[in-house]
Amino acid sequence: MDADVEAAPRDVELSALEAEKQPMASPESGAAGPEKNGLVKAAGTGEAAGPKFTGLGKEELLRAAAAPGWTRARAALLAAFWLGWLGMLGAAVAIVARAPRCHVTGSAEWWRSGGLYRAPPEVFGGKLQVRDHLDYVASLAGGLLLGPLPHHSTADPPLEEWPPQLGSEEELRGVLKTAKEHGLQVLVELNHSAVRNHFSNGPTRSNGSSAIKDSVLAEFRNITEQWSTDETPRLLVGGTRLRDPSSLQDLLNSTKVSLVLGVLPLGPPLDSQNGQTVLDPTHVAQLLQLSQGGVPVVWSVGTPWKHLVGLSPPLAPQVLLLLWGGLPNAPTLNYGDEVGLMDPQGAGSDQLTPMPWTELKALQEGGNSSQAQLLSLSRRLRAMRKKEKTLAVGGAQVLWAGPDRGVAVLRGAGAGERFLLLLNPGAESLHPFRPRSEVATPTTGPTPPPLPPRARLVLSTHGSPPPGTETPVEMAELQLQPYEGLLLRLPPQ
Repeated sequence: MDADVEAAPRDVELSALEAEKQPMASPESGAAGPEKNGLVKAAGTGEAAGPKFTGLGKEELLRAAAAPGWTRARAALLAAFWLGWLGMLGAAVAIVARAPRCHVTGSAEWWRSGGLYRAPPEVFGGKLQVRDHLDYVASLAGGLLLGPLPHHSTADPPLEEWPPQLGSEEELRGVLKTAKEHGLQVLVELNHSAVRNHFSNGPTRSNGSSAIKDSVLAEFRNITEQWSTDETPRLLVGGTRLRDPSSLQDLLNSTKVSLVLGVLPLGPPLDSQNGQTVLDPTHVAQLLQLSQGGVPVVWSVGTPWKHLVGLSPPLAPQVLLLLWGGLPNAPTLNYGDEVGLMDPQGAGSDQLTPMPWTELKALQEGGNSSQAQLLSLSRRLRAMRKKEKTLAVGGAQVLWAGPDRGVAVLRGAGAGERFLLLLNPGAESLHPFRPRSEVATPTTGPTPPPLPPRARLVLSTHGSPPPGTETPVEMAELQLQPYEGLLLRLPPQ
């Protein structure tokens, strides 16, 4: 009994402790789930909604997949996959077929792609007016060869003296700044005493660097190497009348000049019919041998004292201009040749013909005159060399050169872009692709590749297609008029 009495207070104490653990507000009946130790366990949504979804069985999945809707969806996805895959494959094949099959190899120096425009400072109207005509020069070439700088004294002046023809240093800096804005490189021709020896058509007294001291060459090399950068390249240009590739290469190795300036020979001194100089086709192959030998030749037809009009019969300047723009290496265009400038009658050999800048403004606006056609041809050749890398640094091969077929030069090699340069330097019409019993062998090089039956006319000296358009022609029906030149685009092999 005592035990029962002692247990009663303990039960009361435990009941009080349990009451303290219970919440003060008791939940409504049915609103709460099961509780344990005064904690309410909330029932989940799934438990209240019913049994959980355990997925479909294999048989149920097969029955659902066999439904018409899922069958059509699978067929549509499969068709879209194969159509997309075939479309990508066809696009890849089209890209490969339309892309050039091989890239033109060769260095892309600015003097190869744009050529040079050679003019003494005085032909611009004065040393202060060179800047006013640089936009005109930029439309014809990628560089300005400013010179030669004549001196009236017979003695060679010291090279450290500033040439007065260039103006002050500030004026020359202004010219260089404006030239850079137009994308032009400027070269100054200081070796005035050797102009007649190296660049004219007269007899020469020196074949290279024999008359130049080694110390002078070393000084010039140091100047060009020390002040040359990637953005502003410095070049040392030499002049010579050598045309043998091995001799020219020896000259380059001994002098270490960057470029060699030479004159393209025009062949026999007189034409038997009209007493004027004509282009010798065999000399074209001789010029190409220099480029194939890796000799960086800056070549020109004529000189600032002997323009193309005075060196050739009527209409022949167009042929020489096309030759100028169609051959590799760095062509040099002498001032005035792009507008048919003539040498003064009875003038001295050292007198330069002034540039007709006033008349030139009218020619630039267009017209049907021979001068306007020459200017248009020169500018289109400049644009072609800048756009088509094949014409700038591509390979060149003389297919034939003779009086009965003219000159044919193939530009480009392999299966890439190719151009065919056809020239008729004679006074009679030619059919270069007409079948004949005796076919002239090529002047030099391997056997020429077969030519396609059709091509596209890009340029013509007697009327070119509008810029941006090319005319399809049949090779067998081509006929070259007297003193006519054609530039044809051949399809890839």
